[in-house]
Order: sequence, then C-alpha cells, then structure tokens
Amino acid sequence: MAFRGTSAADLDPGGRCTRRVADAFHFSAFRNGRSEVGYIIGHNVVLDVRSTNEYDQLPALAADLISSHPAVLVALGGPATPIVKAATTTIPVVFSIGGDPVELGFVPNIGRPGGNITGTTFFTAQLLPKQVGVMRELFPKAQVLGVLVNPQNPRAAADLTSVRTAAGAFGIETYPANASAKSDFEAAFVAFQSKHVDALIILGDPLASRERKDLAEMTLRQAVPTVYFAREFPQAGGLISY
Repeated sequence: MAFRGTSAADLDPGGRCTRRVADAFHFSAFRNGRSEVGYIIGHNVVLDVRSTNEYDQLPALAADLISSHPAVLVALGGPATPIVKAATTTIPVVFSIGGDPVELGFVPNIGRPGGNITGTTFFTAQLLPKQVGVMRELFPKAQVLGVLVNPQNPRAAADLTSVRTAAGAFGIETYPANASAKSDFEAAFVAFQSKHVDALIILGDPLASRERKDLAEMTLRQAVPTVYFAREFPQAGGLISY
C-alpha cells in the first residue's frame, strides 16, 4: 500500500478505506495504529491500496503504486518486501515481516538499516523449534510431522530446514506439502492423509494468515492436531499457537 490519494469510491463517509484487501485483519491493525499517531484517512492522509493472494502479481502492483509517486510505501509481509525494495531506491519503504531482515537481505544492519527501507519484524522463524517442542509435549507419540509450506515465500526453505532440524532431534520424520494458493490446500491435506501425519505445523506466511479460518476448519475436519504461528489461528478455531 502507499500513502497516496485513493479515489472517492475507496473511502466511506468516515474517510476510511473500503477497498477489499486480501488480509483485512492486518490492514485493519495498520489503519488503527496509524490513526493513533495522528494520521487520519480523509483528513491528513490518503491511502492507495494494492492487495493480492497471488504473489506473482506483486511486481506489477508495486510498479503501479510507484507510478503514482507516493510519499511512503508500506509492504505488509515478507513476500511483498523484496519486490518493493527492488522497485525503488528513492521512495521510503516500511516493511512488516516475520523473518530476520538482515538474513533475508532487506537491510544490512538492524540498528542502522540505511538506504530507503526500514520496518519491523516478529522473528517468527526463531520460534519454529519451540513450536516443534510444543507439538512434542502435546503429542509425544507423534512420529510424522506434516509441514504446510508456501514455496513462494522467501523464508520457506530456511523455515522448513529449521523445522526438520528441530523435529529430527526428537526422531520425528517431517513431510512437507506445498500450497502457494488457497486452491492448493485440499491437495496438501490429501497428501498429509496419505502420509499418515500425526501432527501438523503451518509455516508463517501471509497466505496462511489470510486463510486461517479455512485452514483451522480443515485441520479440525481431518482431525490433525496443528500448531500455528499466531494466536489468530486458535481464535479462528484452530488448536494451539506459539
């Protein structure tokens, strides 16, 4: 999204952005936080929002935003951040991600990011071994751990390696299944069933966050205990998060 003029059709009478976004939960949190520091849509700031569930659309969306010459670009999520970073070296960029921005190559230093980019991280990748540990405590007899992976996420390979290492320490086999779109979920869960997974971990990813209700319902329907990366999943009906 960009701090730039939205059309009247995207603003409700209260000056709020009404354009549908793929992850309404996080966008709402961003909007509320911005209001708390005095940036009010329709009063002293306007937004131009671009959102998609298809990561291959991100370069075109970033170029479209940049063409409007916004004051600031905001990238919500790891997949969007490298696209926006590569697209401009002059417009200030603020990101919100779950991985290590230095390891991912977004900034050279956390304390002094330099350039035109800065942001926040939740370091969810560092919590993956703990998620495996929680799963082990709850289900000590588990022998096969399913891992739902979005291969388009720049953190996917490293996160999967972290889970495999942590699970291997307990003698647990891991079985990954890819899902880069909501339409891939069904096939992934069929694969989990065929491998008789005892439990499941869903790697941190914007797609999973957006579709948390459907994912929670699928894990319950298939009776596969699942450890999630954010509390919004148990709030949507899932089992447990860390």
